[in-house]
Amino acid sequence: MCNKEPANGVANVAFSPQRLQRLQAMEEHHFWFRGRWLVVQRLLHKTRAVAAGPVADIGCGTNFASVFVRSFP
Repeated sequence: MCNKEPANGVANVAFSPQRLQRLQAMEEHHFWFRGRWLVVQRLLHKTRAVAAGPVADIGCGTNFASVFVRSFP
């Protein structure tokens, strides 16, 4: 759930461990994530044709992106 701090107008958004577990269980098979990864895969193909080197996954969540990119040829 979202935790909000209205006193300073800044929202503090955090996923609970249970919510992250649910997301992790869905990421590999849910249509939204599968579609998003098809787009990412196409972009990686285009990028890899031009440049090679390490890829950084800067974010937070379930670590699925790092696993996906690591398995990418």
